[in-house]
Amino acid sequence: MLIEERSRKHAGERSPRYVGRVEPVPRFAELMRRPDTSLDEALLTIAAAVRGPLDLIEQLARLDELAATCPSPTVEGVVRHLFRGPDAFLGDRTTYDDPENSLLDRVLDRRRGMPITLASVAIEVARRLGVPLVGVGLPAHFLVAEVDPSSMRPLRWFDCFDAGAALDERACEALYRRIGGDGRRFDASWLLPVTTRQIVVRVLNNLKASAQRRGDLRLLHRVMYLRMGLAELALAEHDEMARLMAPYN
Repeated sequence: MLIEERSRKHAGERSPRYVGRVEPVPRFAELMRRPDTSLDEALLTIAAAVRGPLDLIEQLARLDELAATCPSPTVEGVVRHLFRGPDAFLGDRTTYDDPENSLLDRVLDRRRGMPITLASVAIEVARRLGVPLVGVGLPAHFLVAEVDPSSMRPLRWFDCFDAGAALDERACEALYRRIGGDGRRFDASWLLPVTTRQIVVRVLNNLKASAQRRGDLRLLHRVMYLRMGLAELALAEHDEMARLMAPYN
């Protein structure tokens, strides 16, 4: 399971060069130790660990192309470009639990995904254009938000799973209730921006839950090895892996 790696001076570099081939699981752990890890590389490294070899340069170039073909470098422009029209990215309502909906390369292939991976496409396209779009970890349904660049205060929210529908705070709360919120009192802090690390952990949580529901031991092992690369999850994952492997010892 190898992944092509490249050295980039900045996100928009158009002539990347190969710098080697690395194993994705240790590479993922290395990426997550960096304070400036980019979301696209982290998610593509997860995909390589789960599915096997992929060309990182080629996959990053697909995001570059989505940004380059966006007619308007604005929040509205990014949302329209990605989530509306005949080639729009769509929420996969039919096979929502499919692990492919959590793998960035397959979301780019299929133009279908779950809220967090569709949001990740939007975040990365916006980043390439200098558009202030961030992830928002609403429980049970991930969103993106336009923020004031100086304060990072969210100005409005968008649901990438629903054609990029624009939402205000009241509509976000109504969405949370509609999709079966857990009964807690709605907390406005749920609508604040989250970090790249929080997004990555949530993607891994989704993959692990999908593997467990499907009884896919191969996928579960690979996801757990990735989770061991995160300091806050490592001890629990080591203990759980030991329990899973005990019958085979």
